[in-house]
Amino acid sequence: MPTRNVVITDHQAALVENLVAGGRYQNASEVLREGLRLIETRESEDALRAHYAGSRFVTVEPATPDYKLDAVALAGTNQMELRVFANDAAADGFAHAVLVARLDNLGKGASGAAVQNLELMLGV
Repeated sequence: MPTRNVVITDHQAALVENLVAGGRYQNASEVLREGLRLIETRESEDALRAHYAGSRFVTVEPATPDYKLDAVALAGTNQMELRVFANDAAADGFAHAVLVARLDNLGKGASGAAVQNLELMLGV
């Protein structure tokens, strides 16, 4: 892994020391990597929000802290929610961003879903 020298403020240094002392992180590098993962997730969410700005049906929502979604929350709404979940503990050793789409599609059938997708693609 590459080594970098980073300059931080006294306040930031105290925060890093408190996070390590509290046992949540083993060292300052883990704290920095967690911060970078949060930035990557935010950048992904911002790109999705920009792409779907003005959409009637699609919204970009933050990841849920417990990684759970209510399966029927969008029932009867014709809405779709996009969420980006960070996964840094993948079996292959790489960090991944997992894009999850929750949509109201259960009860429509394939033809209703096709019409909704067509509306999304045409922007109507």
